[in-house]
Amino acid sequence: MQSSEDVPGLNNATKSKVGETITVKTREDVSTLEKGRQSLLMCGLSVMSAAGFTRPAKLTNNGVVKIIRILRTKSIWIMLAIAGTLSLSAIACSAELAEPHDPFTMRTNYAELTGYTDGFMLGNTYEFELSIRNDASGPWQGRYCMFLVDDKEIVLQIEGEDFDLQPAGGLSRTVQMTVPENFKEGAYGLTLLVPDRGASVTTIRIGGNTLQAAGPFLHVSSCPE
Repeated sequence: MQSSEDVPGLNNATKSKVGETITVKTREDVSTLEKGRQSLLMCGLSVMSAAGFTRPAKLTNNGVVKIIRILRTKSIWIMLAIAGTLSLSAIACSAELAEPHDPFTMRTNYAELTGYTDGFMLGNTYEFELSIRNDASGPWQGRYCMFLVDDKEIVLQIEGEDFDLQPAGGLSRTVQMTVPENFKEGAYGLTLLVPDRGASVTTIRIGGNTLQAAGPFLHVSSCPE
């Protein structure tokens, strides 16, 4: 049993009565993994509240510990019911945490790319929204490409396309990225490259290894064949 001081990722605890609403205040400097653990805890507690084992209210260190201690005194049948509820909530919450999160928008004077930076899992397909516009006074014939890089090479080609845009014209694409089953988990540079304009890079994290340091990433000046 952890004391209130041992509950990870919590601070600024105030005393709370059992049965009050449970909330978690996180430190700004906690890791992505720790935030995931906190989200799983909150999700499980929400399920327990819906099942009638606790009542909704603000979660503090003391609140969590007191609820756990009181539940430990209940009958074996209630404990078995709680165990079953937590098992189901863990499955549901894990699925929720596996969804992409932490949205980003990457803008330049010629393009905009939106999507998520975390929560990508092996074997799944994800989408980014891309728009390119021609703000020049004449036609623009060019090419764009998207790919993932590490510090040494391009590790995953995502998409590439030639375009021919008239002045004030543009294009919009929903770009799909499929993460291979055998892809190495970690942090990568999601790169949008328009060779005659430049490259823009943002960090995304794939798999459960979200604590790996990011960058520096390989600089690429031409689209892969």
